[in-house]
Amino acid sequence: MNPKKRVIELTKSHNPNPASNRPPVALSALLAQTARVEARELEPLARVFDDDATRAVKIAAVSRLADTLPLVALAASDAPAYLRKDALLRLDELLDGKPLSRVDLERLVPCLRDKDLIAYAVVLMDIADFDWCARCDSGTVDALCLALHECQGLHETVLLEDTFAHLMHARPDLGRSLRACSPGELHLKAMYMPVVANNVVYIDLTREDNVA
Repeated sequence: MNPKKRVIELTKSHNPNPASNRPPVALSALLAQTARVEARELEPLARVFDDDATRAVKIAAVSRLADTLPLVALAASDAPAYLRKDALLRLDELLDGKPLSRVDLERLVPCLRDKDLIAYAVVLMDIADFDWCARCDSGTVDALCLALHECQGLHETVLLEDTFAHLMHARPDLGRSLRACSPGELHLKAMYMPVVANNVVYIDLTREDNVA
């Protein structure tokens, strides 16, 4: 079926039941839950569905989406991780500090069990004061540990370490598992720890014979 026609068919039906702690379901099934998708969103969504489209084309298509409904559906789906991550980032960009609805946040709960998504899902949940810690389990700990060990970007590392600290405080029942997977000294501590100079040599720059 033509990708654009497929999107149109999927957006005709509506299922109001949000996803909660269930694993990600098929992208097509989640898109079918959206009550409406504006006409301008159909072409980018068609690109996401197009099996022949390149990764770059699909990423560009996600960046063109301007409605939270398809973005939430994409982030909560079984689409490739890079598309789900881009959907979360695009949501944060679109909302610009405004909170997502509780229904939408419930649909994003499965992102807490994915090492590539947990940091960005928590950002959206924190903005809305959503109690994401209560939704966490051993799967979340596993995802967080993998993310902390594999992450190379400074920004994402800071987000992950903040998530780690928050979860340690809010969920003492998961503390043992979290401590077992801790990658060592946190970057935040290393970055902001004050530097104490033990051996200091002062040079008098006013002296004429100073050649420093």
